[in-house]
Amino acid sequence: GIEFEGAKLAVEATTCEPDTVQWENFGNASLPMQIMRFVQGFGCILIALFVWTVCFYVPYAWSLYSFNYANGAQPGPIYNITFTMIVVGGNACMYEVCARVSDFVGFKFRDSRETCYMILYC
Repeated sequence: GIEFEGAKLAVEATTCEPDTVQWENFGNASLPMQIMRFVQGFGCILIALFVWTVCFYVPYAWSLYSFNYANGAQPGPIYNITFTMIVVGGNACMYEVCARVSDFVGFKFRDSRETCYMILYC
C-alpha cells in the first residue's frame, strides 16, 4: 500500500461501477429492513394483480364467456382490440408496481435493484 497522511492506502477490486451506487439508500437500509420491505412490496404486487384481475380481466372474460357462439359466430375485432389493450394496460401497471417495489426495498446498488425488478416481474 501507499502511505498518505499517516494512513496506509490499499487498492481493492470493486464489485460495482461508481455510477450504480445509490447513495440515498446507505445508512437506512439494513438487510432485515430490506427483507421486510421486500415482503411488504410483494404483498403490494399481489394486491395490484388482484385489482387488475377483478377490475379489468374478469369483465372481459365474462363478456367472452357470455358471447353467443351459435352458428360459428366469433367475437369481432373490438373484442380482440379490447383484450390487447387490457394486456398492454395490465403489463404497464405491473411494470410500474414492480419498479416501485424495487425502489422501496432500498438497494444500495442499481444492479441489485434491477435484478430484483426482473425477478419480481417474471
